[in-house]
Amino acid sequence: MIQKIRNVIIGNENSSMGKNVIWNMLGSLIYALSTIVLTIVTTRIVGENYGGDFAIALGTGQIMAAIGYYEVRTIQVTDLHQKYQFHDYVIHRMFTIALMMLVSIGFVMMKAYAFEKCLLILVLCLWKMLDTVADVFEGLFQQQERLDLSGKSMFARTLFSTLAYIICLTLTKQMLLSAFFAIAVSIFCIWIFDFLLTPVFACQKWIFSKEKIIKLFKESFPLFAGTFMFSYISNSARYAIDAQMNASDVAYFTAIFLPVSTINLVSGFIFKPLLTTFAAKWESDSPKQFAHLMGKFVSIIVCITFLIVLGGYILGVEILSFLYGLKLDAYRFDLILLLIGGGFSAFSTIEYYCLAVMRVQKFVFIGYLFVFVLSLIFPNLFVIEMGLRGAAFCYLMLMLLIVAAFSIGIYLGFRRKEAVL
Repeated sequence: MIQKIRNVIIGNENSSMGKNVIWNMLGSLIYALSTIVLTIVTTRIVGENYGGDFAIALGTGQIMAAIGYYEVRTIQVTDLHQKYQFHDYVIHRMFTIALMMLVSIGFVMMKAYAFEKCLLILVLCLWKMLDTVADVFEGLFQQQERLDLSGKSMFARTLFSTLAYIICLTLTKQMLLSAFFAIAVSIFCIWIFDFLLTPVFACQKWIFSKEKIIKLFKESFPLFAGTFMFSYISNSARYAIDAQMNASDVAYFTAIFLPVSTINLVSGFIFKPLLTTFAAKWESDSPKQFAHLMGKFVSIIVCITFLIVLGGYILGVEILSFLYGLKLDAYRFDLILLLIGGGFSAFSTIEYYCLAVMRVQKFVFIGYLFVFVLSLIFPNLFVIEMGLRGAAFCYLMLMLLIVAAFSIGIYLGFRRKEAVL
């Protein structure tokens, strides 16, 4: 029975580039859309106040997931010389997900939210933790040039767990119960699409190497710290609104922020599959080809951002108002500010992966740390002074600063490479 399941999912032993691209695109798209659908459905079914709490809980889960990922997949899929074995990555992931949940508990205790809101945050953190579990297996498939299997896993897990949540919420109007139902479905999908396929691609021999685990923590730390800080930076305006205003205002901001969060998610999943290509270009001692490839994607982002901003100005508010059932006419300018900020965010994603491939992770850490410190101060000041518009202005400013900091790091990385050649 298990072998039959494997044969159906794996298909041909050799996967074509087209199949890799299609399944990765489908998986990335459904993952990005799930965030949109979950926030929209929750707001419509249980109201804007509970919808605002859900948005905060989901955003927190995404931030905490950065701890679970620990950004090791970037190292894993560019580990062309097998410096670490698959079991090293799995054991390391066990430590990071335990750390993720401990930090999540500490976060809700520090925030001192109402008990129901604390429980909702922890449950959604648990749900997002399962994505980090699946990620280490999907990294194995990508490393073995079977990105289609990674896409299938992400697609099935995200689709079925999202549908489970929506169906249960529609029937019960209970967010917690619905989230637990979605978690159960996610676990089942991980078993089918990840656990059962792993023996085909990796040896089942498990060896605990304390030295390698510590090295993985050290090597990935700059990228992890940067990603964690970026997750907080991206949500800092929403936290400022939650602290200075009320849950309904969080729901309004979440509505106009929705296209931006989608840009962030999609850009990451589009560029992540190209890490191996970027690494090969860089290791081939061809900085010009590397820069040319990077320039192509920057051009694509500029074009996409222009189209999104134009579409957002013409129809964005009307579409979002219809989807959420909220009156958003007063927030058209705020939406445009956020969309431009989303373009800079996507640009920073490319720069981030380039810095990772160049193995100058310290510039990722330094850049994010600088902006992270600012994000602890300015969002609250902007929101107090200008409300939701202040939050939009602050988001745009923070994204622009990240791009500037990373650009300096890339320039210095090229200078170092040219000095070696």
